[in-house]
Amino acid sequence: LALTEINSAFEVGMVYGVIGSLMREFGATSAGWVITTFLLAGAISAAVGSRLGDIFGRRRVVMVMLALAMTGSIINASSTSLTGLIVGRSIQGVAASLLPLCIGLAREYFPAPRVPRAIGWLTAIASFSAMLGIVIGGAMADAIGWRSTFWLAAIHAGLSLACVIVVLPPSRAFGLRGRFDWL
Repeated sequence: LALTEINSAFEVGMVYGVIGSLMREFGATSAGWVITTFLLAGAISAAVGSRLGDIFGRRRVVMVMLALAMTGSIINASSTSLTGLIVGRSIQGVAASLLPLCIGLAREYFPAPRVPRAIGWLTAIASFSAMLGIVIGGAMADAIGWRSTFWLAAIHAGLSLACVIVVLPPSRAFGLRGRFDWL
């Protein structure tokens, strides 16, 4: 759960470290959309992903969100246009759903007395990882280019996905709370 949340928070913070490079390459007025689209997608996916986790199982939804975040990172790293970056960041924004899903998994897996500590650790990891994302993202952008930050995010999402598949047991609580309202 911690490795998964590190991925989520890193993807939030890393773009702030590379935004200067993106502004120089794509224009100062338009590069802000790389941040905005991630935040919009994240706001939507946090609510939708949490509900889908209740219905289909949080572990399954975490795996889908990590695969999408990895895909968005690869699109970003490969992109040669601002439009490509905006599309990639929109897809990558689903990583924002990982924190509420991980909190739900902590409630599911840990005994009740340990849940508050587990949630505290997950939120602390999220804050620290977002800060690290800014620092590492900026350092990588300056040293080897902004695309390297997105490649690192893609590799980390893939590693997190592999760990979820191998280590995390299937969700116990799902399918008990009704259907998803698609409208």
